[in-house]
Amino acid sequence: MSDGQYWVEPDKVDGVVGDMTAHALDTYKYAGDLLNAQTPSFSNAGAEVADAFAHVRQRLADALQDTAQKMQQTNMDVAQGIRDYRRFDSQTAHDFKNIGGTAA
Repeated sequence: MSDGQYWVEPDKVDGVVGDMTAHALDTYKYAGDLLNAQTPSFSNAGAEVADAFAHVRQRLADALQDTAQKMQQTNMDVAQGIRDYRRFDSQTAHDFKNIGGTAA
């Protein structure tokens, strides 16, 4: 392809969207697993260590959930973009045919 041209393969984009959906769902699951995991005993270390551990675990889970949410939003935007591309491509082909053009 020459400069300024690009090629979109909608079926491949759909595959990536599907894969990313699975990854986002896995990330949500990991966040839940982290929050629901059994807390180790800190009886010898004291309450401050247990509190710090709980805080770090919550922050990690929050970060995972935030990452999953951003992945999901980006993925939805990509999916919408490919739907729009398909619609535009189809309409352009239809209009081109109506003016007497032939497909390449």
